[in-house]
Amino acid sequence: MEKLLSDKKYAFISQKDKAFIVAFNGFMAKAGYANNGIQPYVVFGKYKIEYFKPGNKTKKYIARIYFREEAIVLRLYFSNIDKHRRYIEQSPGFIKKPFVDDSHRCKPGCKGMAVNDTCRYRKTYTLDGAPYVKCAEQSFMYYNMSAENASKYVELLTQFYPNTMSKATYPVETVIRALSYKGVGFEVVGRPDAIWAGCVGYAENNTGEPDIGATLKRFQALVASVPIKEKINPGWSASLSINYGCGDKPSGIMFANESRAGKQDGRYDILTQPGGLWLRVCVSAATDTALLGRQNYGMFEYFGILKDVARENGYSQNPNVHMEIEYHCHAEYNAPPHTAFAYIPIVKN
Repeated sequence: MEKLLSDKKYAFISQKDKAFIVAFNGFMAKAGYANNGIQPYVVFGKYKIEYFKPGNKTKKYIARIYFREEAIVLRLYFSNIDKHRRYIEQSPGFIKKPFVDDSHRCKPGCKGMAVNDTCRYRKTYTLDGAPYVKCAEQSFMYYNMSAENASKYVELLTQFYPNTMSKATYPVETVIRALSYKGVGFEVVGRPDAIWAGCVGYAENNTGEPDIGATLKRFQALVASVPIKEKINPGWSASLSINYGCGDKPSGIMFANESRAGKQDGRYDILTQPGGLWLRVCVSAATDTALLGRQNYGMFEYFGILKDVARENGYSQNPNVHMEIEYHCHAEYNAPPHTAFAYIPIVKN
């Protein structure tokens, strides 16, 4: 993010605001939240960064940073504020301020966005014994933030949006470093050895391709009748590209679930993924536009981009781990677009 913000088109952003963006973005990544990178905007600023919880059936934005000519603005989104009353009442003044100041109070007679005679923007709550009625269309905005307090805003968000997907989806991963490339966020993560249980198909020789369709069909039929034991991420499944780029081995494809149990039904193939550093990106329509200029033809297109990002940031693809991963939230398939990540193994140069 720091490198991205050095672009001359963001020269109107002060160094103080850039420092906050870098710090906030890092803490959001560590908390497991994702973003669509820096996007052009026209309503509340020239550019924006939007943050959301990966893994939800519908993408709900929980925070936005607006890039305005005079300064940046951090906008947070809340519901059921009374449930978190005690936390807010005990928060520092700069966190509490938009909840209790006079900004964006609901005006008498305002019809707002009425649905069944109830305004969808009206937020009512009580803090320190005082009732508040705010218009959420423009409220809960923060100004003049400092980098040293960035973690406090993220902590506030985790009270309202505990990232259970972060804990459930990536329980074995540790975010080590947040990166940015062409306005898109990437993350360096550490992973221990991992067990993948599923179905593998290999090419017949060192130059051919595996039968992807047949391997997928075999995997789908097997998991429908024989569940994989001790899944780490029950709502997710993966496609592993194996040995691509190795001229001395046949390339392979594996459809699998990550598991804690190496002992499975004998019809499953078991693959152990070595631990180490991995580079990942959350793939979306926005990242397609930013990085490819079109809709992707398959997530495999991101493996080359991940290699470029690794090189630009002092890493290279791990020559000893011959696999690349597409991780899909299949629990969201009925409500597209689903959340998906592309990974490559890396080492520090």
